[in-house]
Amino acid sequence: MDGKEIIERNGQPLFDEGDTDEEDITFDEIVDKIGGFGKWQIIQGLLTVVFFGGFPVYGPYVMVFMDMETGYHCDIPALDNPPYNELNISERMALGYPPNEDGKGYSQCEMYDPADLAMGPGNLPLERNIVDCKGSYWYNQSEWNHTVLMEYNIVCDKAYQKQISRSLYFIGMLLGSIIYGQIGDIIGRRPTIYIGFAMFMVCNAAINLTTTYITNSIMRMFISCTGFMYILPFVIGSEMVPPRFRAHLGMFMGGVWGAATPIMALYGYFIREWRPMVLYINAISIPALIIGLLFVEESPRWLLTKKRIREARKIINNIARTNKVEIPQDIDRRLAAMERRYMPGEDMKTITNKDSGYTFKVVDYPIEAVETVSRRNRDSIRQYTIIDLFRTKNMCIRTIVMSFNWAVNVIVYYGISLNIQDLGGEFFSNMAISGAVEVAAIALGILLLHFLGRRYVLCGVEVVGGVACIVTMLIPDSLQWLKMTMGMTGKFAITASFSIVYVFSGELYPTVVRSLGLGTNSMCSRVGGIINPYILLLKDVWYPLPFIVMGSLAILAGLSAGIILPETKDKPLPETMEEGEAFGTKKFDELRKNRQEAKKGNECDTDVGDNQRLT
Repeated sequence: MDGKEIIERNGQPLFDEGDTDEEDITFDEIVDKIGGFGKWQIIQGLLTVVFFGGFPVYGPYVMVFMDMETGYHCDIPALDNPPYNELNISERMALGYPPNEDGKGYSQCEMYDPADLAMGPGNLPLERNIVDCKGSYWYNQSEWNHTVLMEYNIVCDKAYQKQISRSLYFIGMLLGSIIYGQIGDIIGRRPTIYIGFAMFMVCNAAINLTTTYITNSIMRMFISCTGFMYILPFVIGSEMVPPRFRAHLGMFMGGVWGAATPIMALYGYFIREWRPMVLYINAISIPALIIGLLFVEESPRWLLTKKRIREARKIINNIARTNKVEIPQDIDRRLAAMERRYMPGEDMKTITNKDSGYTFKVVDYPIEAVETVSRRNRDSIRQYTIIDLFRTKNMCIRTIVMSFNWAVNVIVYYGISLNIQDLGGEFFSNMAISGAVEVAAIALGILLLHFLGRRYVLCGVEVVGGVACIVTMLIPDSLQWLKMTMGMTGKFAITASFSIVYVFSGELYPTVVRSLGLGTNSMCSRVGGIINPYILLLKDVWYPLPFIVMGSLAILAGLSAGIILPETKDKPLPETMEEGEAFGTKKFDELRKNRQEAKKGNECDTDVGDNQRLT
């Protein structure tokens, strides 16, 4: 029997040496046979999406609250003292500040020389000197008690620092996309989420210790690095369900983001100081982290791809047990063969699987063969980098188009969300309405994806969103209700688009680079976020120009997706780089067909009797 391997399960032969040439089983071949979208998938989906997927929404909105602009003017203490404090507010404003050039209101960054006020209200000269604020300002605290802009006087000649801070925030998100995307494919989705979550909490606490706007902005950049936490839960979720349920899970995650927006509006309404706000967010993060550590499991699809078969089998057994189904013998046999194939250096003469209750027995496997197989499998498992996304034609084109779509979605989404005051109306009401609009957009997106697919739906909503953005800024302020309605239409469409690109991207990339591909897309979207504050400055040239630019980009992105990208609805996820390159072509179908034929051939081999297998 030298050179012959026999493994038995409870006395029955499970596989022999011929099985070492059998093609590896994929999670798509397993998932429907162990419950599909069952109790385990629902529990894990809720845990990952609700506890991890919703938290990154707090980052951008806390940034808005920190940098919220309020009414301000140069601080003139004499106006609060007799005899000027007896005058009404309009009279004091006229005595303290020069009018704006358009005649509407008074200058915020200049004042009349305060020394003149010593002469008394009736003795002021007709021609008065105008001076700068000298770094001291009065702020209207009727809406916000204390913001970062108030604390560090980021107004007037320092106002440009606000745009730099926002760009740093998106630079942090870009770095996080690169770092966590790579880490997620190397060490796993689950541990990467915990690393990011821990960093989020540490930096959130540390930002309260900052004493300058520069250090505050740098710390916010580190916090924004953890924004990739929003993508990894989606990756885990999309990898643990059958293809027909991926869109529902991805869109549900977008709905969680939308639902968190009105909650954040209430949060800002009742807590109007930035330091307590940050500490409260940390406090509610702790239970989410503990629950995740205790109950969230690693992606079995990723484990199978990385040939960590024993860990994958443990989770697959848990899935079957939770969903109350029995693992088919053929799947168990092929998983056992993979475990032996990729872990040949371990002593497997007698192994009892505690989850399944099966006992495995190995007979007579020479050490020379163990070393050969171990070396072969070690060489076959490689780590991919961002360069691999651009090595082949189709993968390169799709990565570029999808990255452009992500960048445009961020530009438009945050262009509307972070500047919602430009639409008129009360800030918190607008924010709550905006969140409700997002939830409705997600609900419609689920229906559209289910019936119409990804490609043309993405194209359609981006074009609609782009047109709405352009039209919004062309509506006069006197028609505020119409302006708000059109602005929310743009937000509705771009929210649906934002959720669709997550689903679409996750289905385009093969498993071996899925986290890396999404990380690359997210990285490019952060470039859009970095550019966004400077697009908004175009309103100094012509007030409607930022929304016209954003709308034009959205239309271009939608058309590129509709023309270039392949449809992915109800298609099996590509597993390898070869399948990823061929996805959407006849070659991909041939690869899948060959896989199925190989699988059937191996299933036929398992029907051979025990005596024939042992010879």
